[in-house]
Amino acid sequence: MVSDNPLQQVRESAKWVSEHADNVKIDPIAINEFLTNLKKDEYDSKSSTVIFPLNFSTPKHEVNFWFILDLINFGSGFRKELHEASKRGAYETICYGLFGMYLSQSGNLSANFLNKLSLNEISSFFSIPIIEEYEMQPGIYTCRDTPLKPLALKIQQVLKESSEVMLELGFDSFADFVWKITDPVKTAQKGGCLASNFVKELVTKIPAFNDQVKYKDHNVFIFKKAQLLAADLNRRFKDSESARFNFTDIDQITVFTDNVLPAVLRKFGILKLSKELEEKLDNGGELLPGNDEVELRVQAIQASIEIVEMSKTRPDNFIKNSLELDYYLWTKGKDESFRNEFRDENNFVQDDLFKENELLPIFDNNDYQVLLNSFNISLDRDRQIIYNITKGKHYTQLQLLENDRVLGFFLDKVRDYLSENGFDVIKFEQLVKLLCNSLFVCKIPFIGSAISFIIDSAGILLEAQCYRDIAENLPAPKGGIQLTGISLPKLL
Repeated sequence: MVSDNPLQQVRESAKWVSEHADNVKIDPIAINEFLTNLKKDEYDSKSSTVIFPLNFSTPKHEVNFWFILDLINFGSGFRKELHEASKRGAYETICYGLFGMYLSQSGNLSANFLNKLSLNEISSFFSIPIIEEYEMQPGIYTCRDTPLKPLALKIQQVLKESSEVMLELGFDSFADFVWKITDPVKTAQKGGCLASNFVKELVTKIPAFNDQVKYKDHNVFIFKKAQLLAADLNRRFKDSESARFNFTDIDQITVFTDNVLPAVLRKFGILKLSKELEEKLDNGGELLPGNDEVELRVQAIQASIEIVEMSKTRPDNFIKNSLELDYYLWTKGKDESFRNEFRDENNFVQDDLFKENELLPIFDNNDYQVLLNSFNISLDRDRQIIYNITKGKHYTQLQLLENDRVLGFFLDKVRDYLSENGFDVIKFEQLVKLLCNSLFVCKIPFIGSAISFIIDSAGILLEAQCYRDIAENLPAPKGGIQLTGISLPKLL
């Protein structure tokens, strides 16, 4: 029976994965050697609290900053591209962007401000280029998306989605939400100041915090970012705001597994890989989402739990909990002298196991087929064009621009379908995400222009011209693409 305590859910998941892992094992002898060689001075120096170079006028402003930082603490899969573009890693890029946003708003990073951020503003604040010029033919230049645009889109999506939740719940900022759920009077009625209750509020209210994945038909709970926020607020405010953030169960928080921790633990010999997986990583192969990725990341959680437990049996123990251990391991992995000896973290193509649409399916295959078939109900000019588009007929950029009115009809048909089937605005936006996925994953040439209209209507501020450029530059499919034959899970 799965516990309703999210911290225990993560621990139970880690134990289950460890017991059923095929290609990643934990070496207890290496754990003992790690503890024997660990020096207290180095451990303490690498697990100290981070202080940001900002003048926070109120504790709520700082809490709000921490909330946003941990909410969008992703992007390590773009490490190489980020360094090429700005000489910053993923974490440094997120901090840099938040510093700029904070200063531009005099510290008031409201839900309304975050909800309305355009893609261009995200690009500017975080110094993430989204469009680049390239030479199509000698002397002829055009623009195309950069490899970093998906990261900018993800940041915008998470900020928009999460801030919308705040606005729907009646909060002006993330800090207001935190203040509400950590009200000492109310927490006293729920067992006291508990990290488990705090994390539970986050993962049940905000989809971006609810990270979990399927592994061998078993739900595996990660809750990386939610636990990280609880830990960061505890470390920063356990003294000054003790009634809210001095969580009595802080020792139950696990490490915040990402791409760095498994690489560090492997370097220490604690994680042992199968020969096949080891050769793949050592040869620079990409670690795609799947069982191997789950095992690496979740075994890092279990190994850290075992390190803490084993340390308690030693007379010279100075490791208090997984929280401190995580900060040490992560900081250790960022040391150039240590980091140059391994590059496993670059094998991960993403740093979040969780994919929202996998857990929030909106349309099943039948829904999607009915929606697309609804375009082929007449042979008049407009509907015939829509029919041709859904069959994958390749249009030139000029033709796409001339057919704006027709694509408006496409949008009307989507709206009609949603209305007739009782779908609300949130599910309308899920269709936008689905269509975006069909563009990026399936490379369907027609969909870009249609997406631009739907996105604009849904209030997601992306440039329609950019999507038309994508549609124009993709090759025409041979014989057309039957969208009704696409399996929805592949899109999601």
